[in-house]
Amino acid sequence: MTSIKVGNAELKVKLAITPKQQSRGLMNVQGMPPTKLPPNEGMLFIYKREEILSFWMKNTTIPLSIAFIDKKGVITEIKDMSPESLNRVRSTKPAQYALEVNKGWFQDNNVKIGDIVEIPGSRSITIRIVKLPPEAKKLAKTIEDKLVDMTVKALKSKLSVDQLNNLNIDVEVEE
Repeated sequence: MTSIKVGNAELKVKLAITPKQQSRGLMNVQGMPPTKLPPNEGMLFIYKREEILSFWMKNTTIPLSIAFIDKKGVITEIKDMSPESLNRVRSTKPAQYALEVNKGWFQDNNVKIGDIVEIPGSRSITIRIVKLPPEAKKLAKTIEDKLVDMTVKALKSKLSVDQLNNLNIDVEVEE
């Protein structure tokens, strides 16, 4: 488990980095008691880039709250999720991280939208495209995705898996 700072509160989290870990999440996890996670523990989902995130509670018996967090570590939304619900809980804005904790944890710890989540070991690479030809503008998202994939491929020979997992690669296209 990794310790993070959420606003002014400390939290121990299990990381969900790979697609397999992210799809499993807290499914079939039984807390102590079975309706709660241990106090001040949660799960941090880490994605390669900001996107609209979607979660559900299939096979999850613990009532949870989820915070959606942007690439800068700012909490943009906090929502509650009901046990066993198949309803999707989506971020309304692109997010790079999602943090699941016991329902009410954010309120109990005075954590609000706009607070910062300090994620140790996360590093960032920004690729800035200064001028994009007009004919390429409609392909901007595809170009961004390809640049990220090419950068990750190039870095795999230089960095360990752990270093890659905590790396944020962002492509910005200036207008």
